[in-house]
Amino acid sequence: TTIDRVAHTISLDDGRILGYAKLLYSTGSEPRRHNVAGADLKGIYYLRTVADSTAIREAAAKAKRVVIFGSGFIGAEVAASLAMAGLDVTLLVSGETLLAAQIGAPAGKYLTKYFEPRGVKFIAKAQAASFVGKDRLGAVKLKDGREIAGDMAVVGVGVTPRTTAAGNAGLAVENGVLVDNHLRSSDPDIFAAGDVANFVDVRYGHRFRIEHWDNAKATGKTAGSNMAGKDEVFDHLHYFYSDLFDLNLEAWGDTYQTDEVIERPAANGGHPAWFYLNQGRLNAATFINIEKAERKPVQELLKARPKFMAAVRGQLKL
Repeated sequence: TTIDRVAHTISLDDGRILGYAKLLYSTGSEPRRHNVAGADLKGIYYLRTVADSTAIREAAAKAKRVVIFGSGFIGAEVAASLAMAGLDVTLLVSGETLLAAQIGAPAGKYLTKYFEPRGVKFIAKAQAASFVGKDRLGAVKLKDGREIAGDMAVVGVGVTPRTTAAGNAGLAVENGVLVDNHLRSSDPDIFAAGDVANFVDVRYGHRFRIEHWDNAKATGKTAGSNMAGKDEVFDHLHYFYSDLFDLNLEAWGDTYQTDEVIERPAANGGHPAWFYLNQGRLNAATFINIEKAERKPVQELLKARPKFMAAVRGQLKL
């Protein structure tokens, strides 16, 4: 697919040419591949599409041992799902804990400890050297020499935004398509949304590129409105969730730019919550199985980004 910005046309691979007045660039992203020896063996899976999910489910029904790469959402969710299905699960993470990049070390450690007695074996700071097998995967060899047996492997080591057509068309591209706070690219007639959009956040003052369906929905709505003639600033409180075993993990705000994390201890048999500060202001929060009555007040506080004073501590039950 090619974009002709002067003619305002798109040329498709099947030869068709479509005209546009405004164009939404929403090509998503694709999984990063583990390009080590043996990467073409049967039994190695990546998860991005419904077809990928079906293939993993069918393979898991015949497998006993699975090796999973990645400490993010894909790795965590697949590990929990396959452990609940009765497979012997080994999760290889490049850092120390689950989801550390997304929710920080304290919350990540808590989740890691929750996973371990439920059938997930962790290997921290793991680096794959090769996939081992003849035609099909039999094991994963690590750079420290260890071999982890597995009938199948699922690789979830991040994604790369699909920017080829945008770059070829001369749009500004850097870790996605660069857009302003109206989701407009360097070409005023081309907008971007979803995984591929690298946007300026008006609340936190720096750029984000977010890989979650909530962001795709929100950016698509604002971009579509502006393409139709409105003048809306994209102002959406970042949100993601993940279902892991019997836990519903939810996080709001910017968990990346933080200089202090405050943990609210578990109460009444529940789970802790974590609050992230940046220069004394409330920046983000992570909850596990949050009470419904607490959800909206927390969201409103995070939108306001107040100084973390006594009144705020009281509202957050700290």
